[in-house]
Amino acid sequence: MNKIPKDIIRILSSASLSDLNEEDNNRLQCWLAEDIYNQRVYDELQDKNKLLQELHLLEEFDVDEAWRKQANRLRKHHDRNTVINWKLWVSAIAAILLIVGSLFFIRTDRISLQDKPIAAIQPGGNQATIVLSDGRTIVLKEDASGVVIDSTLRYEDEDALIDDVSSTWNAFDIYTPKGGQYRMTLPDGSKVWLNTASKLRYEESTTERKVVLEGEAYFEIEKRTYQDRFGVQQHKPFHVFAGNQSVRVMGTHFNVKAYPEDIFTQTTLVEGAVVVEANAQKIQLRPGEQAASDNKILSKIDVDSYAITAWKDGNFVFVAERLEEILRQVGRWYNVDFEMESESLNNERFEAMLPRFSQLEEFLMLLERTEKVKFKYKGRTIYVLKNNK
Repeated sequence: MNKIPKDIIRILSSASLSDLNEEDNNRLQCWLAEDIYNQRVYDELQDKNKLLQELHLLEEFDVDEAWRKQANRLRKHHDRNTVINWKLWVSAIAAILLIVGSLFFIRTDRISLQDKPIAAIQPGGNQATIVLSDGRTIVLKEDASGVVIDSTLRYEDEDALIDDVSSTWNAFDIYTPKGGQYRMTLPDGSKVWLNTASKLRYEESTTERKVVLEGEAYFEIEKRTYQDRFGVQQHKPFHVFAGNQSVRVMGTHFNVKAYPEDIFTQTTLVEGAVVVEANAQKIQLRPGEQAASDNKILSKIDVDSYAITAWKDGNFVFVAERLEEILRQVGRWYNVDFEMESESLNNERFEAMLPRFSQLEEFLMLLERTEKVKFKYKGRTIYVLKNNK
């Protein structure tokens, strides 16, 4: 199966907007006659409903903004394993979404049109379950992006789902499955984005707010006070307990990642200040710094905080990231398992950026184009092989 020539891409784009001149029309007819696959691509382009869907996806992904945010950060990365010229790649994604339907875009010799199982695997979405302190379980709607928890439980911009349960919200749990995510506003006004396969328990007393997290979450914490027994206003601290870390928060924005299968628990500060404790050690973070800890050490490093928090904005962003970590995150979101042919593949590093609501095959094709790896599929298990080409 051949890749679509650049001049044909240009012609297909023109064909969807206006009549072709004689030269372009002749070139198009010759290309259509070369292979039945070419005709299928052309027919797919004529499906106006599918094209509108792709345009809607493109509308939600701001290419220019994504490039502006990443350009300065990525200039400093010149690792030999870099996958892509970022500006050209992001622009290419936009062009391809406009030109070719999702069933056919960027097909390569390594993945055939008949490979239906991988094409059927869909990205995750908004899925979560809340368990109240009185034992009630509420499965949240998938077509709602967020939930507000105060004196009631309600979806954003909607009427209350449960009324008059203010005492219930002193403690509750919220879960997301593999392939799930959800945004919530806590009773104290703080906002939390809960990533896939995560659990969060919220508890609030008169003098303290506390969260216990397993998985990953992004926090925007509101400052709160309480009146002590002498009538003096005191700061009401917010603590996050995740993995082996305790994070003391003032009013700030930060990301915590603490999956059981990960070696390190990581707290990344975007705005404000936090104090992180682990292993009888304590450090304070400034914006752009990350505290990482295992069972022995607590260390602090400078990081690209946008790449780490891009998931909450609907993007995968990997900057010189190990393949093992990339596939771990992708596997959680698409609810698939990856198996490596060789452990040496784990340490291959890639740079990549793609909307999280893209099809899984699009992401894997992107990695395959580096000619370092290739993939085979069986059900929801994906085998990662060395490309010995």
